[in-house]
Amino acid sequence: MRTLFSILKKPVLYIPFGLVVIVSGWFLLKPSESDARYEFATVELHDVRQTVLVTGRVEPEDEAELSFERSGRAASVSVSSGDAVLAGQVLISLDADTLRTELLQASAARAAAEAQYAELLRGARPEELAVKDARVGDAIIGLEEAEVALRNALTDAYTTADDAIRNKTDILFENPRTPYPSLVFLSSLKEQIEFKRAHLESRLVEWSMLSPLGVSGSELIVRAEASGTRLREVKEFLDLVAQATNDLTVGSLSGTTIEGYKANGAAARASINAEISALSLATGTVRARASAKNVAERERALAEAGASEETLRAEGARVADARAREEGKQTELRKTVLRAPFSGTVSHVSGTVGGFLGAGTPAVTLISTAHFKIEAYVPEADISKVSVGEQAEITLDAYGATRAFPARVSSLEPAATMFEGVPAYKTVLHFEGDTEGVRAGMTADIEIETDFRAQVLALPQRAVETRPSEQAGARREHVRILHGDGEIAELPVTTGLRGSDGLVEILSGLKAGASVITFERELPLKRSSFFSH
Repeated sequence: MRTLFSILKKPVLYIPFGLVVIVSGWFLLKPSESDARYEFATVELHDVRQTVLVTGRVEPEDEAELSFERSGRAASVSVSSGDAVLAGQVLISLDADTLRTELLQASAARAAAEAQYAELLRGARPEELAVKDARVGDAIIGLEEAEVALRNALTDAYTTADDAIRNKTDILFENPRTPYPSLVFLSSLKEQIEFKRAHLESRLVEWSMLSPLGVSGSELIVRAEASGTRLREVKEFLDLVAQATNDLTVGSLSGTTIEGYKANGAAARASINAEISALSLATGTVRARASAKNVAERERALAEAGASEETLRAEGARVADARAREEGKQTELRKTVLRAPFSGTVSHVSGTVGGFLGAGTPAVTLISTAHFKIEAYVPEADISKVSVGEQAEITLDAYGATRAFPARVSSLEPAATMFEGVPAYKTVLHFEGDTEGVRAGMTADIEIETDFRAQVLALPQRAVETRPSEQAGARREHVRILHGDGEIAELPVTTGLRGSDGLVEILSGLKAGASVITFERELPLKRSSFFSH
């Protein structure tokens, strides 16, 4: 140490010693070759945030073009453009006098149907049952009178038939009441007439034994139908006799005799025809009176028993239909008044008092002033990143970047809208929180946070290089590191989220604190690789 100090005391040695110090310091402090050639980044924990930036426009949450469902003339117009209105406030009303009349008619029909239904549920009153009893009694008396008339008609039918055959036509026969009657003159109809006369003799005998006395109801109808059949047989016989006598000429028989035959035949035919009509009328009257009696008895029984379940259901359906018609008219009447569906501001009115308004034609346009939404169009390149429910931050040009409004994505349209050949997708966001000062039509700058990783290993995206993989269509990522000997190595890495701020998440391949080359100013040094190319 003394030797060193003794040397330094000699001034002549100051200059060489200073040069040695300067040269040594330069070698110690000069930048390394690698520091001059490369820029590095350190793997550190960062928040990685992915966002999509778009521009949109503030729109009213509710905007409605209000119109009537039916045409008509405006009876009143209560608002003008720019007016503030409350939900439910009347805006325009149509003339509805005709509808009010129709509603009164529908209400009356409904009341009548309900009264009828209530009466069926209540059942018949004692005085109504008394009326029904009276009708049943009248029907029974009417039937009894009709049966008496029919029995008399049956008796008259037999008497008339017996007179027509045995008194008026038997003078044309020999042995008329035997099985072999013989016509006293020649005729082409002789055999038919004789056969029918023999048949009618047995019919008259049977008929005489069928007294109608004491017979009533269905048995009386059967007797009447059988008597009607016999009368028609008699009529057929008399028609043949009339044809035969009309063919007679004066010769073997005198003209007086022939005319007598004809007169008796005509009288017999007339009386038989009259009896056929009388018997048919009497039979029809009995049937009608019996039916009326049955109806009266059924009505009496139904009145006492009350309405059937089917009748009640049918009447209940009629009441429901009447009520529906009334409600329909009430609905139509309500639709003649246009009301504000929400509170807001009237932006346009097209109706005037007395003016005609067509169905479906907008009469009033109303916009909401309480709630707003933001509409934007996200480019095709970013739409896959955006999902409903993601948070966003909105800044409005009117207030600058100092005031931010929170919002959330509420809907994405699936179909693209073309802007100069570029597809974009309509995206709707809704404000969350205070929107004081927001107005429809304001321009909005929107930052949608589409993904986020908190405190993960990250690097600048430029530090990660990508090259094709040996697998078709695949690519692999790597970073470059500089060893102490100046050699560069490529390390494979797996990345995750790529942030909008230039950072990329490192999932594997690197640890915190590792230094990675991000930029090389000169040609790279000789490299070695941890994997074969």
